[in-house]
Amino acid sequence: MKIYLKENVYEKALERISYLYDEFEDVVVGYSGGKDSTVLVHLALEVARKKGRLPVNVMWIDQEAEWQSTVDMCIKIMTMPEVKPYWYQMPMVITNNASLISRYNYCWDEKEKDKWIHPKHKLSIKENIYGTDRFHQLFEKILKVDFKDKKACYISGVRTEESPKRHMTLTEAITYKWITWGKKLSKDQYTFYPIYDWSYNDIWKAIHDNGWQYNTLYDKMHQYGIPVREMRVSNVHHETSIQSLKLIQEIEPETWERIANRISGANTVKKLGDDSFTSIKKVPFMFRDWEEYTLYLNEKLVDKEKNRAEILKRIKKMEKIYIHDKARDMMYKAFVKTILSSDWDFTKLDNFEANPEVYNYRKWVKKKPLLEQDIKFYLRNNLIPSYEKEEVIKEYEKIKKYIIVDGFHRYYICKLKKDIRERNKGLLPIVVINKDINDRMASTIRHNRARGEHNIGGMSNMVFNMLDNGWTDQEICKELGMEIDELIRLKHITGFSKLFENTEYRKAWETNKMIRIRHQFNKKKKEVKIDENGQ
Repeated sequence: MKIYLKENVYEKALERISYLYDEFEDVVVGYSGGKDSTVLVHLALEVARKKGRLPVNVMWIDQEAEWQSTVDMCIKIMTMPEVKPYWYQMPMVITNNASLISRYNYCWDEKEKDKWIHPKHKLSIKENIYGTDRFHQLFEKILKVDFKDKKACYISGVRTEESPKRHMTLTEAITYKWITWGKKLSKDQYTFYPIYDWSYNDIWKAIHDNGWQYNTLYDKMHQYGIPVREMRVSNVHHETSIQSLKLIQEIEPETWERIANRISGANTVKKLGDDSFTSIKKVPFMFRDWEEYTLYLNEKLVDKEKNRAEILKRIKKMEKIYIHDKARDMMYKAFVKTILSSDWDFTKLDNFEANPEVYNYRKWVKKKPLLEQDIKFYLRNNLIPSYEKEEVIKEYEKIKKYIIVDGFHRYYICKLKKDIRERNKGLLPIVVINKDINDRMASTIRHNRARGEHNIGGMSNMVFNMLDNGWTDQEICKELGMEIDELIRLKHITGFSKLFENTEYRKAWETNKMIRIRHQFNKKKKEVKIDENGQ
């Protein structure tokens, strides 16, 4: 259970980072060119200035296959006078999820120098002396070598909003003293996540309010209608961002040419688009169902016995949880994507399980308390079989609530005017709007346009929210009675961050367990002080 604190997330993040600067000899900020790490760099700069700890150590492990917009943003950060750059452009191996044949991409391979997607920078570290060429292992190894024999920590912009699994990981177990939001790397060296409780609204509000420069790729993706949660600005052939290959040619044609020439399978994914192996939607006609298709692929395509066995092991475990037909199909579809993209880190499968809606389904199966949005999701997607629907609908009716919109004057008049109150027998007249949020926003815009009282900024914000809620450009134009050119202009009128200017920072939070751990730590610390004084 979350307990909201008196401080907002911005204030609390500064407090957490300040504590880390007090505890550790070296603090290293991880950077990727994305929104979260951009905010984290500026928060660290704010703390370091107050404590006289400039310059701030900033680390970027450059994976070569990067958007040019991301490279440009990283150059801006790495060349700031208050930053000490740790920019790594060195040989490393990264999974290539664009190809079924070429499993890995060998970044910064000197033999392929003429094909590098962007050149090495004079500031960068170019020699790999860290004992591994595997990307995920480099973070720990770099701290061990470049901050040898130092009490050091790496801070990253991971947020629990993106995954229930992250929520559990960062709130359950002690990492350092009373802190749960991190992990131990080696003796006296840790990774921490001080903005774990931020939402993406908080991130963009901080960027807008402070006028911080951010990756312009977000503006371009917004203009192309990419939902906020699907915007990826880092390595383009990683399993979580491979859909970017469909956009690069339009947004950054020069970058696309270099990627197509360098990354095996990139051109295939781009040309096939939604029909590529990364976007399979229907079971091929020769297979009975997703289960049969999965088992066939596992037997015929997976060449390593270790990976085949792991697939079967996970299937056996997950079949006990995903017990309804539709849910089981979703599960097997995730396995198919895992196999076809050779994702033996199992990121796609982990992301499937971390999806909030899938997490909510598991809550239903385990008979845990449900929220209204959980139940709506089950019913909308037919996840619950007909013989259980009656029970679900009863649960829905039990917790269903209304939100009062624009009721102040009506309530005020009925409360103050005795004759009206008596005529209505003490009841307040209401109109129930039986529409989802997108339909309600569309109604508001149509109403205001009819009265001639709409404004461009407000419409742009509403259109953004409708896109983020899953409506297509065509659906928005149809509902609002506007031409596609007008919609495109609305997307272009402002930078992406400006859409968040009227939001408020959320309150920071901790779980009951986190608070209990901190109190226990403080209590033990007081007892130790008493013993040392002999009292």
